[in-house]
Amino acid sequence: MLHKLSQLYRISYASALQAAGYPLPGRTASASTLAARVGPTSHEEENALVEYLEFLRSRRTKER
Repeated sequence: MLHKLSQLYRISYASALQAAGYPLPGRTASASTLAARVGPTSHEEENALVEYLEFLRSRRTKER
């Protein structure tokens, strides 16, 4: 589907993948990848996401 859309809008398939939040081969994940997946966030939402990730990571550490 993305391939057809990229052809229709005459953009590269890689650009369409990146805009949809998919990691591109040979590139590392970054904050921009997360932003592409979740859209714009407020400062409060960013803080809540950080807190939630810390919670998940602490649970993962305790389970090992």
